[in-house]
Amino acid sequence: MASVVLEEILEEVKALSPGDQRALREALDHLLKSTSSQSKETELERKLLEKGLVKKITPPVTDLTPYQNRKPVQLKGKGKTASELIIEDRQ
Repeated sequence: MASVVLEEILEEVKALSPGDQRALREALDHLLKSTSSQSKETELERKLLEKGLVKKITPPVTDLTPYQNRKPVQLKGKGKTASELIIEDRQ
């Protein structure tokens, strides 16, 4: 069944203009490149999980709504930044 659909798609592609065929090629290359990088990331996550370096694999954050109105935590330290306070604490 899939090979029949593929043959139909190939026939449609042959009917496209050379410019449209190039645009299709670029779109397919981009799609394959992003899929390849995602599979590499997935493979890395799986290996880290197997070795016990991570406890679970969480999906990427797609809903950024909770982060839109966040406010920084106020620190008590005479108006110093967090990094300044950390450096002072380490000395």
